Amino acid sequence: MANKTRRDQISLHSQTDQQSQLRLLAPALMSALLNNLPVAARSADITEQTVTANTTGPLGVAAANTGFAGTVLAVPATTGGAPGAKTIVTGAPAAGQVQVVYDANGIPTLNFNAADAITSCNIVMNQVPANFKNILLQEPGM
Repeated sequence: MANKTRRDQISLHSQTDQQSQLRLLAPALMSALLNNLPVAARSADITEQTVTANTTGPLGVAAANTGFAGTVLAVPATTGGAPGAKTIVTGAPAAGQVQVVYDANGIPTLNFNAADAITSCNIVMNQVPANFKNILLQEPGM
């Protein structure tokens, strides 16, 4: 029963079906190409993301196929009380830092230090659709 998911069988599709499968994978392929650039050379993938109560909230919802999943690489610009780039941390953020937390689908939430009073931010990330994990685990149709 091996090789039943889209991830496992993408190369086994007919040529006509493979085109539709590649359309589903296109965002990840573009993200992989951009990942070869140094972070400093990349433009923000998300701009002017609203920050309320010191958090962006989840940047997507997998079940509704809205927003994005993927690794946050940098938060190069913010607006509010303490503008400028923020250092990414995994623990509680101190001044000038942002904590990035991922859910089970790889959807990030950014949490800023309350003293920074951030109102919006730009984000550099390896973007894929929020439901991308589910897309890869689907059984492909032939």
